[in-house]
Amino acid sequence: VYRNRSPLPWSPDTGVLLGLWSGLVLSVWFFSFAANTYFWRYFDVNNVLIFEFDPRNHLNFQQLFAVASFMGIIWSSGLLFFLFADWLHIPYYVGPVSTWVVWPVLFSLPVPFLYWRSRWWLFKEMVSDEWAMWLL
Repeated sequence: VYRNRSPLPWSPDTGVLLGLWSGLVLSVWFFSFAANTYFWRYFDVNNVLIFEFDPRNHLNFQQLFAVASFMGIIWSSGLLFFLFADWLHIPYYVGPVSTWVVWPVLFSLPVPFLYWRSRWWLFKEMVSDEWAMWLL
């Protein structure tokens, strides 16, 4: 039996895989937001007044960089599962699906680690915005 030992196991459903791997955009967005908050602080932009982004109740740029790095590590481990799926004898979609399962699970855990107060605030804001959207 011949098995494809290519490092990139492309298949006819490449579009689906690219859609699943678009989660990198979320990690890059967190990294760029952390860089923006760093430059706002460096150039003394009054972000509390302009953006209503109070650093006493929200994450500072170091913590945002930590969250972006953690998300990047999860994403890259899923990418490694995808690239070496043939050698690990697992389906190739395990990597992106596990990445998309791990991120929401870690985000929604009600335990006090990974900046729990900030995650809870974001969750409440998302739920209230969702309710507002459904009421329109």
